[in-house]
Amino acid sequence: MALLKLDHGLRVLERRSLIATYAIYAYIALSFAMIVMLYGGMANWQGFYGSIDLVTISALTTVVYWAGTLFAAIVILMWIYRAHANLFAAGMEGLKYTPGWSVGWFFIPIANFFEPFQAMRELLQVSRYGNKPMMRDLPELVPWWTFFVGSNVIGTVNGTAFVADDVQYLLAAVTLVLDIAAAWCLLQIVRVVTRAQTERLSMSHTFV
Repeated sequence: MALLKLDHGLRVLERRSLIATYAIYAYIALSFAMIVMLYGGMANWQGFYGSIDLVTISALTTVVYWAGTLFAAIVILMWIYRAHANLFAAGMEGLKYTPGWSVGWFFIPIANFFEPFQAMRELLQVSRYGNKPMMRDLPELVPWWTFFVGSNVIGTVNGTAFVADDVQYLLAAVTLVLDIAAAWCLLQIVRVVTRAQTERLSMSHTFV
């Protein structure tokens, strides 16, 4: 019964991985569009946008960007939950993070600066190596979290009333660049974990 549950979980993970991959690519594309929009605003490129009203373009781009961001966030959190749940379904012992808290820590102030990273590290390690001692991290893991935290910190600073308008444009562009870098690293993590669970987790569970 446990094996059937794991098999179902792995199929769900593969589907969510595919959706997450498309969502991340879409988010990267939308982030580039936002950077172009911000650059046009900094340079006051009214002519760059032709006869279309600059305010209209900015509003539409922003709405689509935030819609894409929300969708990508939901899809990725669903993938994280399922990936952690598969570890429990496989009977892995000594796990510190439950599927719920692997997602929930993202929403806890202060703790969300380090707990989600530790949860993702556990997910990577156990998915790839099982209950073996700590092995080498995926190269994208630390950069992913560094870019992610850096983007959130700069974005928070940029949201204060003490930042001049010109500086806000620049900080917003830097935030988007960091977001793109974080998204690209996360894409690699999604691929590695999904492949590791599909190829190794079910096999190791079969021979327990």
